[in-house]
Amino acid sequence: MNLDPQAIELIQTHSHFVLTSHVDPDGDGLGGILGLALALKSLGKTVSCSLSGGFQEKYRFLPGSDMLVQGLPEAFPKGKKTVLVSIDAAHLDRLGFDSSEIEALNPTVLNIDHHTSNKMFGDVNYFDSLAAASCEVIWHLIKELGVTKDSEMATALYCGLLTDTGRFRFSNTTERAMRYGAEMLGAGARHTQVVRKLFEENPWNKLHLESLVLPTLKREGKMAWLTVRKEMMQAAETDDTEDFVNKITEIKGMEIAILFKEVEPELTKISLRAVNNIDVNQIASVYGGGGHSKAAGAKLKMSLEAAIESVTSACRETLHKMELL
Repeated sequence: MNLDPQAIELIQTHSHFVLTSHVDPDGDGLGGILGLALALKSLGKTVSCSLSGGFQEKYRFLPGSDMLVQGLPEAFPKGKKTVLVSIDAAHLDRLGFDSSEIEALNPTVLNIDHHTSNKMFGDVNYFDSLAAASCEVIWHLIKELGVTKDSEMATALYCGLLTDTGRFRFSNTTERAMRYGAEMLGAGARHTQVVRKLFEENPWNKLHLESLVLPTLKREGKMAWLTVRKEMMQAAETDDTEDFVNKITEIKGMEIAILFKEVEPELTKISLRAVNNIDVNQIASVYGGGGHSKAAGAKLKMSLEAAIESVTSACRETLHKMELL
């Protein structure tokens, strides 16, 4: 835990904030940006919610989503008077901006995260590896700031908490996560809407893609994987594979679940999940990725076939060391 009290002073003494998260932001990253943005605006701060790319349409329901823009703001002061708040990203490169863009802004960096793989890259780090989600860390932060919490802030942050705990099903669900979730509900978080939008409402295209991907399921002992090829995504007219990997963890006896997603001919994205005691973050880190012990990912500069061979071999070796083969 590294909940640096300087974060409070930094927010109190600065006026301009650029809030961002990792590429392909999930509910925790987007919920964190929007929940904190609304809190900072209530304190009279000038805020830009800046992403390096787009985000999934299903998150459009989140309060304040119209604030999300692509690119860093040009009108903000250059230099340390502007605070770049990185949310839910283990290292600066994960934000997706060209390093020259951040260097030109030259901001003070506030790093808010909960990933064990975090590089502590901020000028100030507000970090808690025991938190179930970055939104849990942000909820603690806005409590420390004395912000008057409302339904919109609570709904955005509740989205992140539900995303990263899988509706309070995953092993990272703690007493504090449940308590903070209750506090968010008490502040007006719209539970039914969040659950429906995130977990019970999928576009036809995603279900079509799922129907194409599920037949690729392969199993080797306590390891199984799915493969997503570019032609499948083109046929379904979507690249939304969120939660596909979690379906593998439902198989009885699984220890490691893997999703291989072809991005380009020589670029493959992997998502790893552990069911019990395997640390998949260690496996992802070999390929320059990271995350949590139970959930991690990486992008490999290799073909889909090469990635499957390499990663399954690494997972096989891990299972062997754990005497689970």
